[in-house]
Amino acid sequence: MTRNTHFRISNVNDFYQVPCDADFDEVTIETRHLKHEGVIQLALRRALAAIKTGGVIRILDDSAERQRISPYLINFPTVRALCLICLGADCSLTPNVNQGELLFTRHTDKTSPGWSAGIIFSGNDSELPTLKRCLDGLLKQSELTGPSGEVIVCGPKRDLAFLDPYPMVRYLAFDVEFEGHFPIALKKNFLMAAMKFPRMLVLHARIVLDENALSNTPNEFDILSPNVFIETTRGREPNVCYVALDSRWPNQHPKIPVLTTRHISPMKYLKLLKHRKPYVNGGAFAVSRVVFEKCPLNPQLKWGDCEDVEWCLRAQTLGYGVDLALHFTAISLTNMVRDQSIIPLRLATPLRRYMQVVRSWKQRVHYHVRRLLLE
Repeated sequence: MTRNTHFRISNVNDFYQVPCDADFDEVTIETRHLKHEGVIQLALRRALAAIKTGGVIRILDDSAERQRISPYLINFPTVRALCLICLGADCSLTPNVNQGELLFTRHTDKTSPGWSAGIIFSGNDSELPTLKRCLDGLLKQSELTGPSGEVIVCGPKRDLAFLDPYPMVRYLAFDVEFEGHFPIALKKNFLMAAMKFPRMLVLHARIVLDENALSNTPNEFDILSPNVFIETTRGREPNVCYVALDSRWPNQHPKIPVLTTRHISPMKYLKLLKHRKPYVNGGAFAVSRVVFEKCPLNPQLKWGDCEDVEWCLRAQTLGYGVDLALHFTAISLTNMVRDQSIIPLRLATPLRRYMQVVRSWKQRVHYHVRRLLLE
């Protein structure tokens, strides 16, 4: 069977078709429709991951005839600048090609094999059952159990008898004196700096990967979110794992409601990017070593300081992509969404009853307005 050597990205639907093990000779990106969907940067990084060393990325932009200076319009100079930011470190730009065309040739090597996975552990005995479920999920990944894989638990110094059934798991002690909120970004940086392999997975103990989930990740990525679900009486439902927020954050008040994979099917997650920038939930993410070394988490940010938001927005400014892998699936043992149950009306006072009804309708209206904004 002849290998397909070329791939074309001209609309959002093409994104979902890029294979995990892509190794194309050439990827063509047509920007016309991608501009309106807010996915040009992600398309550039996807294309880089999908070509082999020596492969070519061809960008076609039909606005080249309208040379305007304004950066508020995504015209050809803006597209060229974005391409240089996203691809310049890995590719060489070919000069003097056709008008409206940019040609980049990849000169960096493909990422070598290897996965490291680390669990953020509080050290409390009450969390041990949850931690063991997380470990069991990780050890079902063939990428982590061979010579090019490792599993680490990062927590405070304590008795390690609970790891006796897991001789292949390494414990990394993190003991830092602090006041106030926990230095979660510092702990994650500490954990990732100790990892050996080029692909790094960081999980809070509440996340349990599905069997062979890692085999469904792209061979190359920047910052990647697993597709996380919660288990309810209705079966599996999407959890908050990939979030898109108004790009004005944090300097201005958001003008558009925040949307997540709870508001739209993860199978259509790219719709979230039309008017927003994405970030991954800090409870579960994968990152390449190159991205971490150039853009670690801000160690000054502590628990509750939106360290995952700041990190992802800063990484995108540097030209990296923040993506979601649809078939890299997991479940969360903790529901990130506030419990929507209410006190039975027969037990409530008239005022509380009224407020419950108002809140219920307000939640329904907000939910449907958010969905309509995506149409």
